[in-house]
Amino acid sequence: MFRFSIIALGCKANQYDAQSLAQALADAGGSQVSDEGQTADRRADLVVVATCCITTMAMRKSRLEIRKAVRKSPNCAVLIAGCYCDYDAGKIHAMLDSLNVSPNRRIVAGHHDNLKQAVQQAVALVGEELSIVNCQLPIEQQKQQQTAATRGQDVRETRGRDARDTNNNTNNNTSIKSLRLAAIKRNSPGTEFLPPILHFPGRQRAFVKIQDGCDAFCSYCVVPYTRSRLWWRSIDDVDHQCRLLVATGHQEIVL
Repeated sequence: MFRFSIIALGCKANQYDAQSLAQALADAGGSQVSDEGQTADRRADLVVVATCCITTMAMRKSRLEIRKAVRKSPNCAVLIAGCYCDYDAGKIHAMLDSLNVSPNRRIVAGHHDNLKQAVQQAVALVGEELSIVNCQLPIEQQKQQQTAATRGQDVRETRGRDARDTNNNTNNNTSIKSLRLAAIKRNSPGTEFLPPILHFPGRQRAFVKIQDGCDAFCSYCVVPYTRSRLWWRSIDDVDHQCRLLVATGHQEIVL
């Protein structure tokens, strides 16, 4: 048994994703604790922050919440998820370095990563003796973290290239969009592999995500660069999720 805390920022989709992460951790034997429920002898063994980067204010708040969570549980393992991880994973890694969170007790996983695998690796960090400082990640995971940090820089650089390409090729929008999709949307949506939610604690109205992602690439919006390609859940999948939530007491559902 291990304890974890989870902080979710941003839109309803991110709130749902965060609860899916919490459900996956609970299924793995974790017990969720709130910030108020943490005491000196009851700290979270794993801190999860589902970040947002839709505005500079959202990014600033995400960094603030990461700092607060790590300082409250200084020896914890850390799992950072959400849009900020796809936008600028390098900055998140640099901040975790400044907070003395060593690479062998942190995982940074965005929407283009396998979040189910990220949860399994996070559980492994706290699984043996809850001795986080001495845990060693597999070599493959260290490579993935390095790739994620590089990808975060690439997303920002790609946006700059896209703007230049648009100015130079105003009549070639199809090729520009193809370039963007090839550069950004390589993998399946990571949240697709997370388990259905059994309960949405603290909310009378439960959220159910029926689709995610965006392929529009509007010039003013960062979302297509951070979330996956457009995808949607089957009617049967949505129906099953809604029935699970109703069975645990929710009387209202927001799609």
